Amino acid sequence: VTLLSTLNKFGTRFNVRNNRKLYHGVDRRLILKPTKTVSFSGPLSTSSSYYVARTFATSEGMVLTLKSHFPRLKICNALDVSTISDFPEEREWILGFMYVRVLEVFTRRLVDDYTD
Repeated sequence: VTLLSTLNKFGTRFNVRNNRKLYHGVDRRLILKPTKTVSFSGPLSTSSSYYVARTFATSEGMVLTLKSHFPRLKICNALDVSTISDFPEEREWILGFMYVRVLEVFTRRLVDDYTD
């Protein structure tokens, strides 16, 4: 059984009622080109916790806040794997397919604000 088949069979279809925010930590900063619609075919590991994603981002990376762009289509599928994970505290969701809406991009400050 492939991972995407498992996602399609047992995953959650995000819709208007359960269109949750998910977070993805990237260990480096990337340039994101704004587009109207981005479709993503996974798998992509995400977390329902911003703080967990921030640990994966490290001090030089970024955290993306993601949501389904078209929840009424009910085609975004994701699987909550925290119940079968060796690390349930990570609150991991695996995304199979999603029209992605990037809500926010968080980075850490490179320098502190100093006042003289």
